[in-house]
Amino acid sequence: MNTLMMDGAGQGIVAWLGETRVCLPLKGVEVRFEAAGEAVHVAVEQIWHHDGTQVLDCLYTFPLPSRAALYRCELVVNDRVIAAKSEDTEEARRVFAEKKSEGHRAVLVDQIRPNLFELALGNVAPGDVIVVRLAYIDTLGVLGDERSLRIPLSPARRYIPGRNLLRRNSGKGVEDDTDQVPDASRISPPSIDRFHPDAAYVDIVGDVCEATAGFVCPDHAVIEEVRENGSRFRLASHGDVPDRDFVLRYKVRNDPGSRLVRVEGDGESVALVSLDVHPGSGEPEPQDVYVLLDRSGSMQGLKWTNACAAVVTLLRHLAGNDRFFLTLFGSDHQDLSHEPMTSDQAMKELAEGRLEGFGTGGGTEMLPALLHAVGLSARHLSGRRRVLVLLTDAEVGNDTEILKAMAKETDLRIHCLGLGLQPNDHLLNALAGAHAGLCRIVSESEDLAGQMASLAPLLLRPLRSLSIGAGWELAGPDRPNTVAGARTTLVLLGAKGAADPEISIDGERVTLSARTVSPSIGKWLPILAARQRVDRLIGSGKSAEARGLARLHNLVCDGMSFVAWDEKERVSRGVEVREVYQPAMSAFAAAAVVRDSIRPVNACIALPRAPLAKFRLASPFLSAPQHRPSDTAVSPPDIDCATG
Repeated sequence: MNTLMMDGAGQGIVAWLGETRVCLPLKGVEVRFEAAGEAVHVAVEQIWHHDGTQVLDCLYTFPLPSRAALYRCELVVNDRVIAAKSEDTEEARRVFAEKKSEGHRAVLVDQIRPNLFELALGNVAPGDVIVVRLAYIDTLGVLGDERSLRIPLSPARRYIPGRNLLRRNSGKGVEDDTDQVPDASRISPPSIDRFHPDAAYVDIVGDVCEATAGFVCPDHAVIEEVRENGSRFRLASHGDVPDRDFVLRYKVRNDPGSRLVRVEGDGESVALVSLDVHPGSGEPEPQDVYVLLDRSGSMQGLKWTNACAAVVTLLRHLAGNDRFFLTLFGSDHQDLSHEPMTSDQAMKELAEGRLEGFGTGGGTEMLPALLHAVGLSARHLSGRRRVLVLLTDAEVGNDTEILKAMAKETDLRIHCLGLGLQPNDHLLNALAGAHAGLCRIVSESEDLAGQMASLAPLLLRPLRSLSIGAGWELAGPDRPNTVAGARTTLVLLGAKGAADPEISIDGERVTLSARTVSPSIGKWLPILAARQRVDRLIGSGKSAEARGLARLHNLVCDGMSFVAWDEKERVSRGVEVREVYQPAMSAFAAAAVVRDSIRPVNACIALPRAPLAKFRLASPFLSAPQHRPSDTAVSPPDIDCATG
């Protein structure tokens, strides 16, 4: 079996097998979403069309949000719809290999990381139109009256630290497995840019089921259609490609504050609680603030400029009795000073753009820098509160090593500010969640310094104690007994018929108002709660119990995979079968300009891409599918994409 090969840099695909060019089979990615309250349902369709002459086995690596509940997968083969089931990964792989060898078209979806998945398609025959449908539920980012939706579309290239292993690589990516990242070859797919003739198109349409008061989509041009009970958003450009995350931030009109949405499940109640937590009052206690600033090569350009401005903004919010530490890290790490500094001293050292002048370069050796910061805090320990603020694009592959090493630092509060078009949200969310911190991810084109001005009071205030009344428990693995000064979303579990949960902050009971939202949320919450319980069980070492719960709710997680196959027809396999690793899209090099909202239609500025050939899929797959957010969802426009 011949495999599609890559060039040495992994950036331009060499798709010549003998004298025949193999056109990449992924033609498009269509996304539909529905956001209600603090939750969102997202449906993704990957559209594959094989217009060659040889049978293909396809491999594709794609991202999803790290905390999403991926609960549905369907294989659509030439009008036939086959639902995938969640099975133990080893069993799923065995069944996939068996069915593929028998000539059945088959699909396998594995979780490589909580935010990175691998799709294998077997026996794609010439002329096939195959759609892989995925659906997941996630919570929205919440800050005051702002909601943030992030839909990952292409995985970022990750820095791989460590020494190469002598064994064969575990995957077929462009990086070798190392002692720090033993699966590096599975998380490093080949990549192409937006000007490649086979670049897939992307189409995104979604509904926000409540009245909005302005929105920002920092890296895409979108159109807003204002409706009676909310808004519909769609991409303005029909020729865009999935080379960066789709981010939508919108403000909710008449935000009701702390509230409760509750549904009754089989034998239990599930509640989605949104708490409006204000920063504590009174004179703040002295604290030590450690800032770790990523200056690796991937931070160059707007990321670096914005990150430096954010550090200076944070400095301005320090109290006179606070102490400040700054460490820059790339391939190695360097401190601003060998001793703690006051904010005034640090401002003098960093005046006139000196911080930005240090520049970027090298790898992303994050773990040594984090351990160095922990060592600094131990060396200068003085009974003060310790706060660590990490500014990074988190484009690293050793997530597991970092989280394991930092797990014991339970009294160090860690905030994570991620920057970029394709951030590693798993590492940032997990690190902040395990250390009672806030996580905020922004695009490199957004005003990070301006956001830091709003975030700084939350980052620097002490934690507030949170308690949940008897009969209820937090579904997820994050620390349940503390909360930062910000809007906080909790998923709770309780006995069926139990009274509404009693929430107290610093001993004072919070008044929760019941809220009517889209009826869809009643279907979403049990699935979202199940996913968070699976994460908690895995974190507690109860893998068998976690897999059982995942199987019950048809979820994919660590140790569980989706598998499906088409029994109706077999494909004749032979020496002409080709194996194709569908490349991911490399990040768009130039950030888009933030576009202010113009209602009812937003400013429409199409991002550039190569000329495209017309390609229409004459099939029912592009009409409104069953999982579209509403019965009134409009059909997508004519689809432009590349053909060979």
